[in-house]
Amino acid sequence: GKSVTFYLVIFDAIRLCLGVMFAGPFGSLGDKCGNYLVVCIMLVLEVSPIISTLMLGRNEAGLISFCALRALSGITGASLTSAPCMYAYSHELVSSREHYRLYTALIYGVTCSMTMGFFIVARRIDVAIGPEGMLWLGVALCGLQVLMLI
Repeated sequence: GKSVTFYLVIFDAIRLCLGVMFAGPFGSLGDKCGNYLVVCIMLVLEVSPIISTLMLGRNEAGLISFCALRALSGITGASLTSAPCMYAYSHELVSSREHYRLYTALIYGVTCSMTMGFFIVARRIDVAIGPEGMLWLGVALCGLQVLMLI
């Protein structure tokens, strides 16, 4: 309802502020410890709001934990496309500068296409199964990311 939107806007504003403050330090952690580890940390931070909602349910406690953990995930500096550490990690995986430009364009195109496809699939799951189905879809997508990191 109205209060959910109100809280999400407030906590997303906190998330963006944390992103501005912590994107640099979080990125330097990747320089010190390796971008693979930082991407794993980012993945845990990004999936924790969904997991908490599944564990606590769609109630007041679930909403509070979702909002708080979503705000906390702002320390990764993530935007709609991804966190900067993902781009740093992809830069490590691609050997030459020439190929990096090509891969960056491909990654961006695939990300945009997958986002649009996700909204279509999510809408159908929401109609067929309900909100819990969408939460499980989020967990499945994060699991796919984990498999891609391994």
